[in-house]
Order: sequence, then structure tokens, then C-alpha cells
Amino acid sequence: MTSHVVYTFSIYSPTLKSTQAYDQSTLDTVSDIGVDCGVLSGVLYTSATSWNQSRVRGGPWVVLVAGAIQCFAGYFSTWAAVTGLIPRPPVAAMCLFVFVAAHAESFFNTADVVTSVRNFRHFSGTAAGIMKGFLGLSGAILIQAYQTIFNSKRSWYLLTLAILTRTNLSYECYSIGRLVWFPVVRASNVLCPALGVARFASFPCH
Repeated sequence: MTSHVVYTFSIYSPTLKSTQAYDQSTLDTVSDIGVDCGVLSGVLYTSATSWNQSRVRGGPWVVLVAGAIQCFAGYFSTWAAVTGLIPRPPVAAMCLFVFVAAHAESFFNTADVVTSVRNFRHFSGTAAGIMKGFLGLSGAILIQAYQTIFNSKRSWYLLTLAILTRTNLSYECYSIGRLVWFPVVRASNVLCPALGVARFASFPCH
């Protein structure tokens, strides 16, 4: 399940616009570039999960870690610029910050969706649909969390996205949880359809 943080750009864009003295055209240029660049995440996933007889080199967790690093770097840099921790960066630098943060999305999406499709290959359409469905749902959850917890403190929301390293409220609430579960995320070589059914049915519906 992935939190599509880029869906919440409108939460902190007013602060970004006011603190950096952007007009709407400049803000549109900065906003959420990089989210659809998934080539590198696909290459890394293929390399990290290549089947090698009975063992797997790395695993999807490698892709998740790469995404987490990018997410922290992008959102922390953006927060630092908004709060004045660093001098106001040029537009090109801010575009780079937002690009790195948004680019992390493709790493999480690739790790989640492709692993689900591989683990439930006989139900790949259902698995992919469930995982992709959480993109919009988790974005809505993040918006509700912002309205409930941060109470219009937009800069604090940015810092939260950085510190919690891909805040994912539909999956786990703290970055510690993600670090603990990183090694557990792996692709399984499921050959028996019945086994796939059993695994699919093992997830609770409540």
C-alpha cells in the first residue's frame, strides 16, 4: 500500500508560493515533477530481485530504501527552504528538491505493485487494482491527518513527510515500523495457484 504524497501538494503549495515569492506560473513549474519517471526504479527492482537459484539478491526492500532516502532528501530540503533554514534557493534548485521527493513515489509504487503482482501472479489484476487503489485513498488519509493534527501548520506537514520518511498512514504510522519491515518485503516464486489463493485469503478483511 502506498501513500501518494504528491496528491497533497496543494496543502503546502501556498506556503511554498508565499515564502519563495513565486507567481502561479513558477509554482506550476515547480509542482510535482518526477513522479512519472519510473525507469530507474524498474531497473533497480529487476536487479535487486533477480532470481538466483534458491536465493534472491537483495529484494524489494532495496527499492523501498532507495525511495525513502530520496523522499527524505527532497522533503527536508523543501522544508528547510520554506522555513528559512537555508537561503532561498533558485527556482532550478527548488525544482530539483521537488523532483527528488516526487521521484521517490515511483520507487514505492514499483516495489509495492510489482511485488504484489509477482506474489499473486494468478490474481495479478486484482492485486494491482488493490495496490493502485490505495494511491488515491492514502492521499485522502494524509489530508485528513493534516487537518486533524497540524491545523494549518503547513511547514510542519512538510517536515513530517521528511522525518517519517514517506509517511504511510495506510500501512504504518512511524518510520521505525517501515525500517523494521523493510527486510520482510520480498517476492515469492509462487507456482501453485491454490497457494496463491491461500495467501490472498489470509489477509483480514476488517
